[in-house]
Amino acid sequence: MTLINKIKILQRPKAIFLTLSLILASTQGLAYPLIDRATQTGDLRIQVFPDNLVGGLYWYVPTSVEPVVENGTALSELYVNRNELLFMFRGQASVSEDILSALAKNLNVPRSNIKPIFYNSNKVAACATDLFEGEPVQWMIPKQMGNYMEILPFGVRTKNKELIPVLSDYFNGKGLACVYEYEFNAAYTAYKVHVELDLNRIYTRFQSHAHAEGLWWEADIKVLLERMVREGYLKITQYKDDNAPDTKLDEQIRAAFDDVLKRVVGMIFTPAIKIRDEEMVGRGRPWSLRADYRKQEENNHFTFDLESQGVQKKTSTISVRLGLK
Repeated sequence: MTLINKIKILQRPKAIFLTLSLILASTQGLAYPLIDRATQTGDLRIQVFPDNLVGGLYWYVPTSVEPVVENGTALSELYVNRNELLFMFRGQASVSEDILSALAKNLNVPRSNIKPIFYNSNKVAACATDLFEGEPVQWMIPKQMGNYMEILPFGVRTKNKELIPVLSDYFNGKGLACVYEYEFNAAYTAYKVHVELDLNRIYTRFQSHAHAEGLWWEADIKVLLERMVREGYLKITQYKDDNAPDTKLDEQIRAAFDDVLKRVVGMIFTPAIKIRDEEMVGRGRPWSLRADYRKQEENNHFTFDLESQGVQKKTSTISVRLGLK
């Protein structure tokens, strides 16, 4: 499982954004549909997901494999006589171009920014062959479909005089159906953390608890900050997929989270001159509150978001309609 971590720090009211992305993946294949954030499409019959990294890029799920038609002519071919039926189907996974154009207009993006989801592998879940089990019908079904943009060949042949008109009616009409089960890579939100800080209140709280010598030790700062979380000085909202396993990335996320808190501490503290050569065991370095700290309005609402994304294989199905049109 590939994981991607994003940290976004937002300080109001200056609307200053700092984005840190730790990409823990290979340089290939970083673009995935964000599967847990389906895009609203109105009354259009299509499933669409935003890209996990690139804004304004969307991925759609083709609804079925339909007959390929070029310049008004179907590429599939049906040969029928009194003794034999041979149908060579050529299809492509697709969505109506009218729907895709309308979708691009609704999303206010170029048509080229809407792409089909690519799949890795597939297998037949059910097919029309089940309807004629035991009958003298030969089927040619592709064992593998590589991606949504290729033309897929299917073949059907029979010399059964009773089945020839039946199959001919199917292929000339609404067609016969197969169902394929396939896998594709998709990103999902493993968890998200939103933190709201009131630096002015936090500074005042440390002032009121300052030691006589005006020093704070790292261990004591951490303990008081943890207490402030419980008391509401720091509001932390966490969204997490409980089914997502812990990984090394989770450790890095926690480290990054601690680093952000250290930055906050750095805004109201300065390293103090050591009283003695050695540090006190277990308490870390000494700090003192910044004398030049100013309680500005913007420090009342300091927020940041930390988000982790995972990439997993998802399974879905797609229908194949064996017909001429």
